[in-house]
Amino acid sequence: MTKKEFIKLLIKPIIKKVYDEKEKEATFGIIKHFPQVMETLEQLMGPEYKFFISDIEYVAPKPSTFKIILVNQQYFFLTWYRETSQAQVSGKKYYLLNLPEQERASLAIVELLKYNAPGNVKSGEEELDNLDTESEPPALSGPEDIEGLEGIE
Repeated sequence: MTKKEFIKLLIKPIIKKVYDEKEKEATFGIIKHFPQVMETLEQLMGPEYKFFISDIEYVAPKPSTFKIILVNQQYFFLTWYRETSQAQVSGKKYYLLNLPEQERASLAIVELLKYNAPGNVKSGEEELDNLDTESEPPALSGPEDIEGLEGIE
C-alpha cells in the first residue's frame, strides 16, 4: 500500500467526518454560548440529536428560550432556567428536572419526528402539484365490482 492509497482510504474519511461535525456546530453557533442547551438536547434526543435538528433559534433572552427546528420543519421550544430547563412540545410543557417528565418530553419529540419523516419532507406546494385532479375515479355499479365481496351478503 502506497502512502497515497493509505491517505485516500483512511485519512480522508476521518478528516471529512471531523469537518462535517465542525460545520454542523457552526450552524448551531448559539449553542457554544449555552452548553446546557446542548446537554439538554442530548438528554432528550440522544447523542445523535444533530442529525434531527435543522436549526436552533434564540427566541428570548430572559429566561433563555430557544426554538428547536427539526428536519421535518416541526419545532419545539426549550427554555433554560438556572438549575433546570423546560421543554414545550406541541403546546404541552415538560419540566425536565425529574426523569418521568424528561421521558414524556422525549416521547413527544419522537411524535413530532413521526409527523413527516426526515427523508420524506415535502412542502405543501409540492404535494398540491402531485395531486391528480384530471382523472375521474373509477365508476362502480354495485358491490359485485369490489374485490373480496363475492360471498358476503
